[in-house]
Formats: sequence, structure tokens, C-alpha cells
Amino acid sequence: MKKLDNIMYRGQAYEVKLISYPGKTNQIIFRDNKFNVYINNKLQGGRATQEAAQHLKSWMTERAEEVIKKRTHEYSNLIDVSYNTIRIKDTKTRWGSCSSKGNLNFNFRILMAPEQVMDYIIVHELCHLKHMNHSKEFWNTVAQYMPQYEKQKEWLKVNGMKLYTI
Repeated sequence: MKKLDNIMYRGQAYEVKLISYPGKTNQIIFRDNKFNVYINNKLQGGRATQEAAQHLKSWMTERAEEVIKKRTHEYSNLIDVSYNTIRIKDTKTRWGSCSSKGNLNFNFRILMAPEQVMDYIIVHELCHLKHMNHSKEFWNTVAQYMPQYEKQKEWLKVNGMKLYTI
């Protein structure tokens, strides 16, 4: 695993500081624009970095669950669609997906992107509840609720790999 120096969170890069301490419970405290990751001092080098990355993933996933569910609910009311379930996952190739049964899946990493990008992904998946394809009608619906969606798509294309630091 590569060195863990910084991480994206809500569109900004923040320093990650690993702090070795004698406690048994690993902790993450986001303070002073820095992720302070407290790791048991018995873990050294690569193992400490690996443990820190795993705890950062868990921390991000918990926050993503809260934020994404809230934003999805807000946008579903605006778009006037209903969904079945929302799952937050760690996927390698997709930012989100929508099944024909109305189940929505989102990659926790979209919380690391700027808010407008996260919102675009949410709107994109919700619009699939009206059009289960990428037809002209689908993209017109996306544009109706997210007029600058092409800018957000471009951000993902250019910067998406920055969201895979952990």
C-alpha cells in the first residue's frame, strides 16, 4: 500500500496524520482540517497504514450513509420518484446504479467528491427510475434537475481516481 498523506473529503484534499498511541481502539478525529488517525502503537509501517486506510473507509462509509440517504430523499421528492432501498458500497467501477426494482447503490467515495458531483450522481440514478436507459429523454430529465451535469461528469472523468486513495 502506498503512503497515506492526504485524502479527499467533500471535494477538498485534507492531510492525514497517523498517531501511534497505546489504546486498543483505533479512532479518527477530523479536526483543524486534518484527519487524525489514532492507531495502536503495536502496529508499525505498512500494517499501521493499512489499518488507518481501513478505518478511514469505515469512517467515510458511515458519513456517506447519512449524507447520501438524506440527499437522495431530498432529490427524490424534487424529481417525484420513489425508490426501494439505498445501499452504500465500495465499488471499483461504478459511482452508482439503479435496479429495475428501484434499488439504488452508491459508492461511498462520492462523498469524497465536491457536493455538486455527488448530487449529480444521485440525480443521475434517480432519473433512471423514470428512464431505465441513457436515452435523450433520460439526459433531458437529468438536465432538468441538474443543468450543469456535464461539468460534473467532466470533473469525475478528470478527478475520479483521486477518490481511490484509500
